[in-house]
Amino acid sequence: MIKFSATNALVHSVTPVIEIESRSGGQPFCKRELIIDDSWDKDGKHYANFVSIEFTGDKMAQLDSVYPGMRVNVDGLLSGREYNNRIYNSVRGQSVSPYQAQQQSAPAPAPMPIGYPQQPQYQQAPGYQAAPMPGGYPQQPAAPAYPQQPQQYAPQPAPAAAPVAAPAQQPYSQPSSPGVNDLPFPH
Repeated sequence: MIKFSATNALVHSVTPVIEIESRSGGQPFCKRELIIDDSWDKDGKHYANFVSIEFTGDKMAQLDSVYPGMRVNVDGLLSGREYNNRIYNSVRGQSVSPYQAQQQSAPAPAPMPIGYPQQPQYQQAPGYQAAPMPGGYPQQPAAPAYPQQPQQYAPQPAPAAAPVAAPAQQPYSQPSSPGVNDLPFPH
């Protein structure tokens, strides 16, 4: 089975309850059909397209409040079976609800900041010293002045990679296929 969902579908019609007699003499099969109009116009021509969606059992009651011309959302299942060397598809409705257009209100744009936002000011601890910045730009607090530690690791520059020689070019003697001499680049 394949799940489907139709949004903002136009209702063409809704059938009353249809009873189909049981071959074995048991309870009749009952269903209602929701007919959706999915017609369209193109190049001045009208293309009619009507889709029948079956609602059975307790799901039939959902169609009581649906009427022609109404816009609805429909969820359902597509299934198929083979009978006498032919394929028959079923479109079964699971739920139907009135379509409600989403409010298309655009969010108000955020005001553009003028200048840079204010940074929180922190009280400097003893031992911190901020160096003045040329041009009068605000500074972040400088790192604390720790006593100089003996250097334990000194990074060494990476050794330069030895140049790799390009493979020797072999002179070209004979074209391997016709038309090679006509190519626009040297060979």
